[in-house]
Amino acid sequence: MMLKALLKKQLLEFFSGFFMRGKSEKAQTKGSRIGFICLMGFVFLAFFSMFFSMSFLMSPIIENGYTWIYFSIFGVLATLLGVFGSVFMTYNTLYEAKDNDMLLSMPIPSWMILFARMAGLYVTTFMFEALVLLPSLVVFCLVAPFNFLSVALSLLNIFVLPLFALSLSCVLGWVIALFASKIRNKGIITVIVSMAFFVGYYSIAMRLNSIINMLIINADEVGEKISLYLYPLYKMGLGCAGDIFSYFIFFLIVFAVFALIYVILSRSFIKLATVKKGMKKIEYKEKKVKSASAKAAFLKKEFLFFKNTPVYMLNCAMGSVMLILFAVIAAVKGSDIVSTVAVTGLPSSAISVIACMIMCLIASTNNMTSSAVSLEAKNLWFLKSVPVNIKDIFFGKLMLHILVTGAPLFICNICVSVVLKTEILLSLLSIVFSEIFMIVCAETGLCVNLIFPKLDWTNEAVPIKQSMSSMIGMFFGMILTIVVVACYFALVSILSAEIFLLAASVIFAGIAFAIYKWLNKKGIEKFMQL
Repeated sequence: MMLKALLKKQLLEFFSGFFMRGKSEKAQTKGSRIGFICLMGFVFLAFFSMFFSMSFLMSPIIENGYTWIYFSIFGVLATLLGVFGSVFMTYNTLYEAKDNDMLLSMPIPSWMILFARMAGLYVTTFMFEALVLLPSLVVFCLVAPFNFLSVALSLLNIFVLPLFALSLSCVLGWVIALFASKIRNKGIITVIVSMAFFVGYYSIAMRLNSIINMLIINADEVGEKISLYLYPLYKMGLGCAGDIFSYFIFFLIVFAVFALIYVILSRSFIKLATVKKGMKKIEYKEKKVKSASAKAAFLKKEFLFFKNTPVYMLNCAMGSVMLILFAVIAAVKGSDIVSTVAVTGLPSSAISVIACMIMCLIASTNNMTSSAVSLEAKNLWFLKSVPVNIKDIFFGKLMLHILVTGAPLFICNICVSVVLKTEILLSLLSIVFSEIFMIVCAETGLCVNLIFPKLDWTNEAVPIKQSMSSMIGMFFGMILTIVVVACYFALVSILSAEIFLLAASVIFAGIAFAIYKWLNKKGIEKFMQL
């Protein structure tokens, strides 16, 4: 019964992250669920389409008689995606959960707590890997003769393979926890590792067609490497191709590895979950402290939290990194970009507007404000008790988003304008519109978070990645960009690019002002009711 209660708590905690909880839960649960289902459906279709296209491009491997290599390759891809998607959540869930001390103080065996936490992580890993394995199975059914045993084992594999990825994630999470207990600030290390993964991922994505052609042409050599260095996934590939004995061996390997890692982790769980993180002792030195305004103090508070929370930086500020990369690519590959643009035959003004919209789209992926209030959680009482204006609290959260996003956006605008040789007036209007667009996204994110707060979380990943407000913030800018682009092409015959951007800037400035007024009145009321 105790294990059942822990499992129920963990799964409810995982899924409740997508819905608002509070006094108005009954009135808004239905709408929240409908909105979440629509958003998740869109995300699923987008990823399904991407991996379906990739699977279809690799279908010649099946037609050439290398079905097991096809399944092994997608097993590798699913495992990599599952590991990366859950490794940092594994660390936060197992060792950094806010209720670890409370649960460990109760008469609950530590192995039960660990098992319940790993059940929630299994769901996360399963969701990531299913996005790869399902499309690959659909393509297999379309291009290969029907084989009941192969389809049945492939369906079973969707539930078994996540255990393998979860085992690897637990090992990496344990390593992170071990190092985190010895160092003062693990944030920068986490960010560097994650950025290295993103760079590798996008490097592979840009060369995807050539990589797929290489895999098809050198199928024999690829299969030899898989069987030599990735023996479990080699057996998995054979099993999914119809060899039930090979799949049984794969299943035994996965189960044995998972059981071994679980036993090891259960013995060190209490030590790692309760250890005091290493801190460098700082010698006190008397010095003068400069007074600062409330706005500056809250901005500094927000920046320090942002700097010391890797999951916050990685999930809410990747747009800034992408803008910098976009600027670097524009500066380095300027001549190639100009040549490519010339082929389209579009006028230079239209190209400038499209480039502006692309930068707005990238900037909109930053959604720091959509979880800024939720992240306060137990600190809300402190913010309410401090004798300051609530507007100053909102200022700190908005300015963090504006500074982190606005500076890279400005630099990117300058680089793109130079490469495209955009006229000065059009360049200035592009900068003004994109910055106002970014402010509207920041304000909207804060409004949405006040309406759909998520305060009962046990680790920061829940409000940042699994809340209704974060999902809305993630897609709001994308939808808004599509609307602006559609309006431009609808009016391109009667309005010049300069007039369109000027009119759009005025409209969005009005929207930003209206949202700011709402925050200063209704927003404050909602904040005080939290």
